[in-house]
Amino acid sequence: MVITLLPLIHKNQHVISINFEFNLDAKNYINAIEGVCWSKTHKTFYIANTFLNKQKLYKALRRKNWYVNYSALASKKVQTKKNKEDINTLKLPVLLEVQQKELEKFKKWMQQKRLSTNTVNTYFEVTSFFLRYAQLKQNPVSTRLIEQFNYDFIVRPNKSISYQNQCINGIKKYLDYKGVLLSNFQ
Repeated sequence: MVITLLPLIHKNQHVISINFEFNLDAKNYINAIEGVCWSKTHKTFYIANTFLNKQKLYKALRRKNWYVNYSALASKKVQTKKNKEDINTLKLPVLLEVQQKELEKFKKWMQQKRLSTNTVNTYFEVTSFFLRYAQLKQNPVSTRLIEQFNYDFIVRPNKSISYQNQCINGIKKYLDYKGVLLSNFQ
């Protein structure tokens, strides 16, 4: 059996995706490894991308005499250091207290709309990044600001299209909550 370990960003965390051709024994074995979780979004097992977790995972998989292809982990790490410009490198300011309170109200509003817990948490997190970004740019919310945020936060760091959709939908939901209409933004 071949197990391929790939870098993945899941819920804004660097994780290791554990990929293999479906096999019930392998599924049960991997699921039993401490720290391994299942991602419904990415439909894969994963574990936090740490040095100790890499060692633990490799040893556990080798105990079964499975071939472990981890080559993508090393090459991706080098590429990330050289090319990736994450939103964190922009040194976003801390939210003002009034913004934090508004975000908490937004979260309660989404919960009252019966959105799933994962959706609420994702939209809350993305909106927090967006408001901090707006504060950094010292611009009012506009279509142009959202486009800049989209480029700096999603396109430049090469995040997935599904994550981009989550971000845009989170911002739209926040604008809906605030009663703001941006006619040009889709």
